[in-house]
Amino acid sequence: MIKDGKIIETLSKGRHVFWNNVGQVTWKTIDRREQVADVAGQEIMTKDKVTLRVNLLVAYQVVDSLRAVTVVSDHAQALYREAQLFLRAAVGTRTLDALLADKESVSGEVRSALALRAKDFGVAIKSVGLKDIILPGEMKTILNQVIEAEKSAQANLIRRREETAAARSQANTAKLLAENPTLARMKELEQLAEVLAGTRSTFVFGNGDLSSQVRSLVGSRANDDG
Repeated sequence: MIKDGKIIETLSKGRHVFWNNVGQVTWKTIDRREQVADVAGQEIMTKDKVTLRVNLLVAYQVVDSLRAVTVVSDHAQALYREAQLFLRAAVGTRTLDALLADKESVSGEVRSALALRAKDFGVAIKSVGLKDIILPGEMKTILNQVIEAEKSAQANLIRRREETAAARSQANTAKLLAENPTLARMKELEQLAEVLAGTRSTFVFGNGDLSSQVRSLVGSRANDDG
Protein backbone atom coordinates (compact mmCIF):
# COMPACT_ATOMS: atom_id res chain seq x y z
CA MET A 1 0.00 0.00 0.00
CA ILE A 2 1.25 3.45 -0.95
CA LYS A 3 0.37 6.57 1.06
CA ASP A 4 1.29 10.00 -0.21
CA GLY A 5 3.77 8.46 -2.67
CA LYS A 6 5.51 6.26 -0.09
CA ILE A 7 5.17 2.53 0.46
CA ILE A 8 3.98 2.04 4.01
CA GLU A 9 2.83 -1.56 4.12
CA THR A 10 2.75 -4.87 2.25
CA LEU A 11 -0.80 -6.15 2.44
CA SER A 12 -1.68 -9.81 2.76
CA LYS A 13 -4.31 -11.53 0.64
CA GLY A 14 -7.92 -10.57 1.30
CA ARG A 15 -10.02 -7.40 1.64
CA HIS A 16 -8.69 -4.19 3.14
CA VAL A 17 -10.37 -0.86 3.98
CA PHE A 18 -8.96 2.58 4.72
CA TRP A 19 -10.29 6.04 5.51
CA ASN A 20 -10.43 8.62 2.74
CA ASN A 21 -9.20 11.40 5.01
CA VAL A 22 -5.89 9.77 5.97
CA GLY A 23 -4.08 10.98 2.87
CA GLN A 24 -3.69 9.85 -0.71
CA VAL A 25 -3.74 6.07 -0.57
CA THR A 26 -3.10 3.82 -3.59
CA TRP A 27 -2.00 0.26 -4.04
CA LYS A 28 -0.25 -1.94 -6.56
CA THR A 29 -1.10 -5.59 -7.07
CA ILE A 30 1.77 -8.02 -7.67
CA ASP A 31 1.07 -11.45 -9.16
CA ARG A 32 3.14 -13.96 -7.17
CA ARG A 33 2.32 -16.92 -9.42
CA GLU A 34 4.87 -18.38 -11.82
CA GLN A 35 4.68 -16.65 -15.20
CA VAL A 36 6.28 -16.99 -18.63
CA ALA A 37 7.83 -14.20 -20.69
CA ASP A 38 8.06 -14.81 -24.43
CA VAL A 39 11.09 -12.91 -25.74
CA ALA A 40 10.22 -13.31 -29.41
CA GLY A 41 11.57 -12.17 -32.77
CA GLN A 42 15.01 -11.06 -31.65
CA GLU A 43 17.22 -10.39 -34.68
CA ILE A 44 20.78 -11.15 -33.60
CA MET A 45 24.07 -11.49 -35.47
CA THR A 46 26.31 -14.43 -34.66
CA LYS A 47 30.08 -14.26 -34.31
CA ASP A 48 30.51 -15.29 -37.96
CA LYS A 49 28.16 -12.50 -39.17
CA VAL A 50 24.99 -14.53 -39.76
CA THR A 51 21.81 -12.65 -38.89
CA LEU A 52 19.05 -14.82 -37.48
CA ARG A 53 15.92 -14.57 -35.37
CA VAL A 54 15.77 -16.16 -31.94
CA ASN A 55 12.77 -16.75 -29.66
CA LEU A 56 13.40 -17.24 -25.94
CA LEU A 57 11.06 -18.40 -23.17
CA VAL A 58 11.68 -17.32 -19.58
CA ALA A 59 9.71 -18.76 -16.65
CA TYR A 60 9.88 -16.54 -13.57
CA GLN A 61 8.19 -15.74 -10.28
CA VAL A 62 8.10 -12.67 -8.05
CA VAL A 63 9.50 -13.67 -4.65
CA ASP A 64 9.94 -10.21 -3.13
CA SER A 65 7.00 -7.91 -3.86
CA LEU A 66 8.59 -4.90 -2.18
CA ARG A 67 11.73 -5.04 -4.30
CA ALA A 68 9.66 -5.72 -7.43
CA VAL A 69 7.89 -2.40 -6.83
CA THR A 70 10.69 -0.22 -5.48
CA VAL A 71 13.81 -1.24 -7.44
CA VAL A 72 12.24 -1.02 -10.92
CA SER A 73 9.10 0.69 -12.17
CA ASP A 74 7.89 -2.44 -14.01
CA HIS A 75 9.51 -5.74 -13.09
CA ALA A 76 8.06 -7.58 -16.14
CA GLN A 77 9.45 -5.03 -18.57
CA ALA A 78 12.77 -4.99 -16.74
CA LEU A 79 12.99 -8.76 -16.98
CA TYR A 80 12.16 -8.69 -20.70
CA ARG A 81 14.80 -6.05 -21.39
CA GLU A 82 17.51 -7.87 -19.43
CA ALA A 83 16.66 -11.16 -21.19
CA GLN A 84 17.11 -9.43 -24.56
CA LEU A 85 20.54 -8.11 -23.59
CA PHE A 86 21.85 -11.39 -22.20
CA LEU A 87 20.51 -13.33 -25.19
CA ARG A 88 22.28 -10.99 -27.62
CA ALA A 89 25.50 -11.33 -25.65
CA ALA A 90 25.33 -15.14 -25.63
CA VAL A 91 24.50 -15.51 -29.34
CA GLY A 92 26.97 -12.84 -30.44
CA THR A 93 29.94 -14.74 -29.00
CA ARG A 94 29.14 -17.96 -30.89
CA THR A 95 29.34 -19.03 -34.51
CA LEU A 96 26.23 -20.40 -36.22
CA ASP A 97 27.59 -23.96 -36.07
CA ALA A 98 28.34 -23.67 -32.35
CA LEU A 99 24.90 -22.21 -31.68
CA LEU A 100 23.06 -24.98 -33.53
CA ALA A 101 25.24 -27.69 -32.01
CA ASP A 102 24.70 -26.68 -28.38
CA LYS A 103 21.60 -24.59 -27.76
CA GLU A 104 21.50 -25.76 -24.14
CA SER A 105 24.71 -23.90 -23.33
CA VAL A 106 23.14 -20.66 -24.59
CA SER A 107 20.06 -21.22 -22.43
CA GLY A 108 22.25 -21.97 -19.42
CA GLU A 109 24.39 -18.88 -19.93
CA VAL A 110 21.35 -16.60 -20.27
CA ARG A 111 19.69 -18.15 -17.22
CA SER A 112 22.74 -17.69 -14.99
CA ALA A 113 23.19 -14.05 -15.94
CA LEU A 114 19.47 -13.26 -15.85
CA ALA A 115 18.92 -14.94 -12.48
CA LEU A 116 21.65 -12.83 -10.90
CA ARG A 117 20.21 -9.58 -12.27
CA ALA A 118 16.54 -10.43 -11.62
CA LYS A 119 17.30 -11.18 -7.99
CA ASP A 120 18.00 -7.46 -7.53
CA PHE A 121 14.35 -6.61 -8.23
CA GLY A 122 12.76 -9.53 -6.40
CA VAL A 123 12.28 -12.02 -9.23
CA ALA A 124 13.42 -15.66 -9.30
CA ILE A 125 14.17 -17.31 -12.66
CA LYS A 126 12.67 -20.79 -12.90
CA SER A 127 13.82 -21.79 -16.39
CA VAL A 128 15.15 -20.41 -19.66
CA GLY A 129 14.94 -22.10 -23.05
CA LEU A 130 15.56 -21.32 -26.69
CA LYS A 131 12.22 -21.83 -28.40
CA ASP A 132 13.20 -21.20 -32.04
CA ILE A 133 16.25 -20.34 -34.12
CA ILE A 134 15.02 -19.02 -37.47
CA LEU A 135 17.55 -18.81 -40.30
CA PRO A 136 17.26 -16.59 -43.39
CA GLY A 137 16.00 -18.37 -46.52
CA GLU A 138 19.40 -18.53 -48.24
CA MET A 139 21.04 -19.88 -45.09
CA LYS A 140 18.46 -22.66 -44.88
CA THR A 141 19.31 -23.71 -48.45
CA ILE A 142 23.04 -23.67 -47.75
CA LEU A 143 22.61 -25.60 -44.51
CA ASN A 144 20.50 -28.26 -46.24
CA GLN A 145 23.18 -28.61 -48.93
CA VAL A 146 25.87 -29.03 -46.28
CA ILE A 147 23.84 -31.69 -44.47
CA GLU A 148 23.19 -33.53 -47.75
CA ALA A 149 26.91 -33.43 -48.62
CA GLU A 150 27.85 -34.75 -45.18
CA LYS A 151 25.40 -37.64 -45.46
CA SER A 152 26.71 -38.46 -48.96
CA ALA A 153 30.28 -38.45 -47.68
CA GLN A 154 29.32 -40.75 -44.81
CA ALA A 155 27.62 -43.17 -47.23
CA ASN A 156 30.71 -43.19 -49.48
CA LEU A 157 32.93 -43.88 -46.49
CA ILE A 158 30.78 -46.82 -45.42
CA ARG A 159 30.78 -48.20 -48.98
CA ARG A 160 34.57 -47.92 -49.22
CA ARG A 161 34.96 -49.70 -45.91
CA GLU A 162 32.71 -52.53 -47.11
CA GLU A 163 34.64 -52.82 -50.39
CA THR A 164 37.95 -52.86 -48.52
CA ALA A 165 36.67 -55.56 -46.18
CA ALA A 166 35.46 -57.67 -49.13
CA ALA A 167 38.79 -57.30 -50.96
CA ARG A 168 40.69 -58.23 -47.80
CA SER A 169 38.48 -61.30 -47.37
CA GLN A 170 39.11 -62.40 -50.98
CA ALA A 171 42.85 -61.89 -50.57
CA ASN A 172 42.88 -63.96 -47.39
CA THR A 173 40.90 -66.72 -49.12
CA ALA A 174 43.28 -66.76 -52.10
CA LYS A 175 46.29 -66.96 -49.78
CA LEU A 176 44.72 -69.79 -47.81
CA LEU A 177 43.94 -71.78 -50.98
CA ALA A 178 47.48 -71.24 -52.29
CA GLU A 179 48.97 -72.57 -49.06
CA ASN A 180 46.59 -75.55 -48.85
CA PRO A 181 46.21 -77.55 -52.11
CA THR A 182 43.70 -79.96 -50.57
CA LEU A 183 41.42 -77.11 -49.58
CA ALA A 184 41.83 -75.61 -53.04
CA ARG A 185 40.83 -78.94 -54.58
CA MET A 186 37.70 -79.09 -52.39
CA LYS A 187 36.79 -75.56 -53.40
CA GLU A 188 37.17 -76.51 -57.05
CA LEU A 189 34.89 -79.53 -56.59
CA GLU A 190 32.25 -77.34 -54.91
CA GLN A 191 32.29 -74.89 -57.81
CA LEU A 192 32.10 -77.67 -60.41
CA ALA A 193 29.20 -79.23 -58.55
CA GLU A 194 27.34 -75.92 -58.71
CA VAL A 195 28.01 -75.57 -62.43
CA LEU A 196 26.83 -79.11 -63.25
CA ALA A 197 23.96 -79.31 -60.80
CA GLY A 198 21.07 -81.33 -62.24
CA THR A 199 23.12 -83.26 -64.86
CA ARG A 200 23.16 -87.07 -65.00
CA SER A 201 26.83 -87.36 -65.88
CA THR A 202 29.15 -89.78 -64.12
CA PHE A 203 32.70 -88.79 -63.22
CA VAL A 204 35.45 -91.36 -62.74
CA PHE A 205 38.12 -90.15 -60.33
CA GLY A 206 41.61 -91.19 -61.34
CA ASN A 207 40.69 -91.18 -65.00
CA GLY A 208 42.38 -87.92 -65.93
CA ASP A 209 41.87 -84.47 -64.53
CA LEU A 210 38.35 -83.71 -63.34
CA SER A 211 38.37 -80.37 -65.09
CA SER A 212 39.27 -82.14 -68.37
CA GLN A 213 36.32 -84.48 -67.93
CA VAL A 214 33.99 -81.52 -67.42
CA ARG A 215 35.32 -79.69 -70.46
CA SER A 216 34.97 -82.88 -72.50
CA LEU A 217 31.38 -83.28 -71.31
CA VAL A 218 30.50 -79.69 -72.11
CA GLY A 219 32.11 -80.04 -75.55
CA SER A 220 30.26 -83.24 -76.36
CA ARG A 221 26.95 -81.71 -75.28
CA ALA A 222 27.60 -78.74 -77.53
CA ASN A 223 28.31 -81.09 -80.48
CA ASP A 224 25.14 -83.04 -79.77
CA ASP A 225 23.13 -79.82 -79.73
CA GLY A 226 24.71 -78.88 -83.05
